[in-house]
Amino acid sequence: FTKFLDISLSADQFAEVKRFLNKFVGIAWPFFIIVSLFIVWVSGAWLTEVFISDDRRDWGKIVRYLDWASEACPYVGLLTTFFTFLRALLVYSDAGPGNPETQAAFIKQFAIAFGSSITGGILALAAFTLAALVTGGRR
Repeated sequence: FTKFLDISLSADQFAEVKRFLNKFVGIAWPFFIIVSLFIVWVSGAWLTEVFISDDRRDWGKIVRYLDWASEACPYVGLLTTFFTFLRALLVYSDAGPGNPETQAAFIKQFAIAFGSSITGGILALAAFTLAALVTGGRR
């Protein structure tokens, strides 16, 4: 079981992950990684409380952070979307419509915009659902 949890990344692997996130999520990837790690931690704590531990945790602050994440993630995704659309328009206006490099850069910016919006929505849904699970549906 401990071998399963032994996850290590070399500098090259981390750089590859960072390139992937920059390519498909854009400048908001550090925020989304932090929120994702928090959601994973809360999920583990909740599962531990439900299935293993007899102690009950005070979920008050954690639920507030989950509420914040469910509110903030879509906005961060939306801001990143607007930012990448602006960058796409700037690239398009600089090079002109007939240039193939312009079209490739334009499409790349759209991929970032959609990736960031989708990531924000999925994380918001996960945070909202987890907050409901942790509180037993009571708010």
